[in-house]
Amino acid sequence: MYDALTSNRSYKKSWSSDEALEYIKENTGNQFDKYIVNKFIQNVPKYRKGSRVILSDGRIAIVVRNRIDDLSNPVVRDTVTMEDIKLWEEPDVGLKIECMA
Repeated sequence: MYDALTSNRSYKKSWSSDEALEYIKENTGNQFDKYIVNKFIQNVPKYRKGSRVILSDGRIAIVVRNRIDDLSNPVVRDTVTMEDIKLWEEPDVGLKIECMA
């Protein structure tokens, strides 16, 4: 289901990872098994590689790598300086929004 929601189809535009995860969470217990959803959420990156994001300081960046030990803090690349930013090493900089369209 996650893949279907986050992939472009001829009949619909893809959803962001955040939108797909929210949909799955909202339907836990109805459409989806609670145990499976919890395990899935623990193992799926919040930000897909290649996603454009806005940092809390206003910079635009692209996700270049997800960390297995912390899927919510990926390595991102500043689109102006082309420098990689390790978010976990910069406590004052975070992700302001999920993904840009």
